[in-house]
Amino acid sequence: MKTGTTWLKALCYNILDEQEDDILASKNPHDAVPTLEIAFFQDQVQQLLLNPPPPAGRSRLLHTHFPYGYLPEKVRSSGCKLVYVSRNPKDTLEDLCRNPEEQVRKLASFLGRKTSVDVEKVLWRSNLNRLKELEIPNTIFFRTGTVGDWKNYLTSDIAQRLDDLTRDKLQGTALSFDDE
Repeated sequence: MKTGTTWLKALCYNILDEQEDDILASKNPHDAVPTLEIAFFQDQVQQLLLNPPPPAGRSRLLHTHFPYGYLPEKVRSSGCKLVYVSRNPKDTLEDLCRNPEEQVRKLASFLGRKTSVDVEKVLWRSNLNRLKELEIPNTIFFRTGTVGDWKNYLTSDIAQRLDDLTRDKLQGTALSFDDE
Protein backbone atom coordinates (compact mmCIF):
# COMPACT_ATOMS: atom_id res chain seq x y z
CA MET A 1 0.00 0.00 0.00
CA LYS A 2 2.94 2.32 -0.42
CA THR A 3 1.09 4.67 -2.76
CA GLY A 4 -2.29 4.27 -1.14
CA THR A 5 -3.82 3.00 -4.36
CA THR A 6 -4.83 -0.36 -2.92
CA TRP A 7 -6.52 1.23 0.07
CA LEU A 8 -8.20 3.91 -2.04
CA LYS A 9 -9.53 1.28 -4.46
CA ALA A 10 -10.97 -0.69 -1.52
CA LEU A 11 -12.52 2.43 0.01
CA CYS A 12 -14.10 3.63 -3.25
CA TYR A 13 -15.41 0.17 -4.05
CA ASN A 14 -16.96 -0.20 -0.61
CA ILE A 15 -18.41 3.33 -0.65
CA LEU A 16 -20.10 2.78 -3.99
CA ASP A 17 -21.13 -0.84 -3.43
CA GLU A 18 -24.57 -0.87 -1.85
CA GLN A 19 -24.87 -4.66 -1.93
CA GLU A 20 -24.67 -6.82 1.15
CA ASP A 21 -22.02 -9.16 -0.25
CA ASP A 22 -18.42 -8.42 0.70
CA ILE A 23 -16.67 -8.86 -2.66
CA LEU A 24 -13.28 -7.88 -1.24
CA ALA A 25 -13.39 -10.92 1.06
CA SER A 26 -12.56 -12.99 -2.00
CA LYS A 27 -11.23 -10.51 -4.55
CA ASN A 28 -8.19 -8.25 -4.42
CA PRO A 29 -9.03 -4.51 -4.74
CA HIS A 30 -6.86 -4.42 -7.88
CA ASP A 31 -9.15 -7.03 -9.45
CA ALA A 32 -12.33 -5.32 -8.25
CA VAL A 33 -11.19 -1.99 -9.73
CA PRO A 34 -9.44 -2.73 -13.03
CA THR A 35 -6.51 -0.67 -14.29
CA LEU A 36 -6.87 0.69 -17.83
CA GLU A 37 -3.20 0.18 -18.67
CA ILE A 38 -3.36 -3.51 -17.75
CA ALA A 39 -6.54 -3.93 -19.77
CA PHE A 40 -4.77 -2.26 -22.68
CA PHE A 41 -1.86 -4.70 -22.61
CA GLN A 42 -4.26 -7.63 -22.32
CA ASP A 43 -6.35 -6.35 -25.26
CA GLN A 44 -9.38 -5.98 -22.97
CA VAL A 45 -9.98 -2.21 -23.13
CA GLN A 46 -12.90 -2.47 -25.55
CA GLN A 47 -14.47 -5.21 -23.44
CA LEU A 48 -13.91 -3.20 -20.26
CA LEU A 49 -15.34 0.04 -21.64
CA LEU A 50 -18.10 -1.37 -23.84
CA ASN A 51 -19.54 -3.82 -21.33
CA PRO A 52 -23.07 -2.99 -20.25
CA PRO A 53 -23.21 -0.76 -17.20
CA PRO A 54 -23.08 -2.49 -13.82
CA PRO A 55 -26.38 -3.59 -12.26
CA ALA A 56 -28.42 -1.14 -10.20
CA GLY A 57 -26.75 -0.26 -6.93
CA ARG A 58 -23.25 -0.63 -8.35
CA SER A 59 -20.98 1.84 -10.08
CA ARG A 60 -18.22 1.27 -12.60
CA LEU A 61 -14.83 1.98 -11.12
CA LEU A 62 -11.66 2.20 -13.18
CA HIS A 63 -8.08 3.02 -12.27
CA THR A 64 -5.36 4.62 -14.37
CA HIS A 65 -1.94 6.15 -13.97
CA PHE A 66 -2.64 8.65 -16.76
CA PRO A 67 -2.30 12.30 -15.74
CA TYR A 68 -5.55 14.26 -15.98
CA GLY A 69 -4.38 16.12 -19.10
CA TYR A 70 -3.81 12.83 -20.93
CA LEU A 71 -7.36 11.61 -20.41
CA PRO A 72 -9.55 11.95 -23.50
CA GLU A 73 -11.67 15.12 -23.57
CA LYS A 74 -14.76 12.90 -23.65
CA VAL A 75 -13.79 11.50 -20.24
CA ARG A 76 -12.85 14.89 -18.76
CA SER A 77 -16.16 16.44 -19.84
CA SER A 78 -18.35 13.42 -19.10
CA GLY A 79 -19.22 14.35 -15.53
CA CYS A 80 -17.61 11.18 -14.18
CA LYS A 81 -15.89 11.49 -10.82
CA LEU A 82 -12.09 11.47 -10.82
CA VAL A 83 -10.26 10.78 -7.58
CA TYR A 84 -6.58 11.67 -7.63
CA VAL A 85 -4.14 10.08 -5.18
CA SER A 86 -1.53 12.50 -3.95
CA ARG A 87 0.80 11.36 -1.22
CA ASN A 88 3.96 12.35 0.51
CA PRO A 89 6.60 10.67 -1.68
CA LYS A 90 8.28 9.30 1.44
CA ASP A 91 5.19 7.85 3.00
CA THR A 92 1.55 6.77 2.87
CA LEU A 93 -1.71 8.83 2.73
CA GLU A 94 -1.47 10.82 5.97
CA ASP A 95 -4.98 12.32 5.95
CA LEU A 96 -6.59 8.91 5.56
CA CYS A 97 -4.52 7.49 8.41
CA ARG A 98 -5.08 10.39 10.80
CA ASN A 99 -8.83 10.70 10.40
CA PRO A 100 -10.24 7.88 8.27
CA GLU A 101 -13.89 8.50 9.25
CA GLU A 102 -13.81 12.13 8.11
CA GLN A 103 -11.92 11.29 4.91
CA VAL A 104 -14.36 8.48 4.03
CA ARG A 105 -17.29 10.88 4.56
CA LYS A 106 -15.61 13.45 2.28
CA LEU A 107 -14.87 10.81 -0.35
CA ALA A 108 -18.41 9.42 -0.12
CA SER A 109 -19.86 12.91 -0.51
CA PHE A 110 -17.67 13.58 -3.54
CA LEU A 111 -18.71 10.26 -5.07
CA GLY A 112 -22.39 11.12 -4.56
CA ARG A 113 -23.12 9.00 -1.47
CA LYS A 114 -23.77 11.83 0.97
CA THR A 115 -25.95 10.13 3.57
CA SER A 116 -26.35 6.52 2.54
CA VAL A 117 -22.84 5.29 3.29
CA ASP A 118 -22.13 3.25 6.42
CA VAL A 119 -18.69 4.64 7.31
CA GLU A 120 -17.88 1.96 9.89
CA LYS A 121 -18.80 -0.81 7.44
CA VAL A 122 -16.67 0.78 4.69
CA LEU A 123 -13.69 1.13 7.01
CA TRP A 124 -14.03 -2.43 8.30
CA ARG A 125 -14.33 -3.91 4.80
CA SER A 126 -11.39 -1.78 3.60
CA ASN A 127 -9.16 -2.36 6.62
CA LEU A 128 -5.65 -3.21 5.42
CA ASN A 129 -4.96 -5.68 8.20
CA ARG A 130 -8.21 -7.49 7.41
CA LEU A 131 -7.49 -7.53 3.67
CA LYS A 132 -3.93 -8.81 4.28
CA GLU A 133 -5.24 -11.73 6.35
CA LEU A 134 -7.80 -12.87 3.78
CA GLU A 135 -6.79 -15.65 1.45
CA ILE A 136 -6.90 -13.58 -1.71
CA PRO A 137 -4.28 -13.36 -4.43
CA ASN A 138 -1.74 -10.56 -4.74
CA THR A 139 -1.47 -9.60 -1.07
CA ILE A 140 1.99 -8.27 -1.96
CA PHE A 141 0.20 -4.97 -2.62
CA PHE A 142 -0.45 -4.57 1.10
CA ARG A 143 2.25 -3.01 3.26
CA THR A 144 1.97 -1.48 6.70
CA GLY A 145 0.02 1.66 5.81
CA THR A 146 1.82 3.32 8.72
CA VAL A 147 2.61 7.03 8.61
CA GLY A 148 6.32 7.51 9.17
CA ASP A 149 7.32 4.05 7.90
CA TRP A 150 9.72 5.77 5.51
CA LYS A 151 12.12 6.20 8.44
CA ASN A 152 12.78 2.47 8.24
CA TYR A 153 13.97 2.77 4.63
CA LEU A 154 15.43 6.24 3.98
CA THR A 155 18.45 7.95 5.49
CA SER A 156 17.93 11.48 6.81
CA ASP A 157 20.04 12.83 3.90
CA ILE A 158 17.91 11.08 1.27
CA ALA A 159 14.73 12.18 3.07
CA GLN A 160 15.90 15.83 3.08
CA ARG A 161 16.78 15.68 -0.63
CA LEU A 162 13.35 14.20 -1.36
CA ASP A 163 11.68 16.92 0.74
CA ASP A 164 13.56 19.64 -1.15
CA LEU A 165 12.73 18.14 -4.53
CA THR A 166 9.05 17.72 -3.60
CA ARG A 167 8.82 21.31 -2.31
CA ASP A 168 10.37 22.60 -5.57
CA LYS A 169 8.08 20.52 -7.79
CA LEU A 170 4.91 21.43 -5.88
CA GLN A 171 5.66 25.15 -5.61
CA GLY A 172 2.66 27.13 -6.81
CA THR A 173 0.19 24.29 -6.29
CA ALA A 174 -2.27 23.69 -3.48
CA LEU A 175 -0.49 20.47 -2.55
CA SER A 176 1.73 20.21 0.50
CA PHE A 177 2.90 17.42 2.78
CA ASP A 178 3.81 17.21 6.42
CA ASP A 179 7.55 16.98 6.98
CA GLU A 180 7.19 14.30 9.63
